[in-house]
Amino acid sequence: MSIPPFGAVVMGKAPIPGAVKTRLQLPASVAADLYCAFLWDTCRQVDAAMAQLGGGIRMFACALSDNDSVDAIRGLVPKDWILVPQQGIDLGERMRNAWRASPAKATVVMGSDIPTFPSERVVEALNVLHRPSEHSDAVFVPADDGGYMLFGLRQDAPALFEGISWSTPEVMALTEQAAARAGLRITVLKPHYDVDTPADVKRMRSDLDPDSRTARALTHYAQWFDFHTR
Repeated sequence: MSIPPFGAVVMGKAPIPGAVKTRLQLPASVAADLYCAFLWDTCRQVDAAMAQLGGGIRMFACALSDNDSVDAIRGLVPKDWILVPQQGIDLGERMRNAWRASPAKATVVMGSDIPTFPSERVVEALNVLHRPSEHSDAVFVPADDGGYMLFGLRQDAPALFEGISWSTPEVMALTEQAAARAGLRITVLKPHYDVDTPADVKRMRSDLDPDSRTARALTHYAQWFDFHTR
């Protein structure tokens, strides 16, 4: 069996009300529904990217509680996606293990709350890893909050995931410092934004495909936002 050239892993959670997107300052059930829409649209952008590349592995790495099962979250992503549980003590270990779960030659790992991240940007990141003319050991798409929303590796690089203060504004800077200490060459692409706050929701409206699940969800829950009256 041949090894697929491209792979993408989307990392996310089970949409338990009160456990996802709490910073959106919405009722727990509304935030959970919006999260499901974000995840679905992120997956569809990955699908579009793989179509542009001629196909590839698509995986959803989900953080599960002791009472959850992979089968219970199958409907959250397109049916042809591979589902795997997240494994690891901290975020860095979980991200590294998500990357290692893919059998593809070039794999990127990305967040699940970036419904406006264009498929072309996924292709761009994968090509950094795939093209012989590129000389990067890793590729990153920074987030506006100081972290990053996508990374990819040519080969396993544990140094990039150790000693990082996760979920802080210093994540990307600390990762670049770790790469320099380890002698790793990285490519940092144009930043994008994930959707964590009410301000992010307002920002993404103009970037959304009107036919996306996220756009429809925002219309359905318009009463919870103030932008619909402006």
